[in-house]
Amino acid sequence: MSLPSKQTATGWHPDPEFWSAHRAEHCFVEGYELIAFDLPAANGFPAEIGWELFGAEYATLIATGLAVTFDAAKAAAEAALAEHASRSLSDSGPVVCTPREADEPAGRGALE
Repeated sequence: MSLPSKQTATGWHPDPEFWSAHRAEHCFVEGYELIAFDLPAANGFPAEIGWELFGAEYATLIATGLAVTFDAAKAAAEAALAEHASRSLSDSGPVVCTPREADEPAGRGALE
């Protein structure tokens, strides 16, 4: 994973590193990478929808969590970055990876 430094928001795009996921997207914001994923159950592990936030320095994992829907995972990753930025930077504005994808189709997204 490579993180561009001082890059503005690029919007959410498919993340090819999660090749086995139902869906996975990432977004770069000011050198941070936000990831949202929807993983199927496999090898005895349950299905999982979640998110991760990696920091600019050494691609360090800053925060991670689970969500009920894929869009909720994206929103949680954005909120985690905003919270991290507010602690790290005095003049950070709202953090949003735009444009956003459409909502999950009906029947998808809930944790099983």
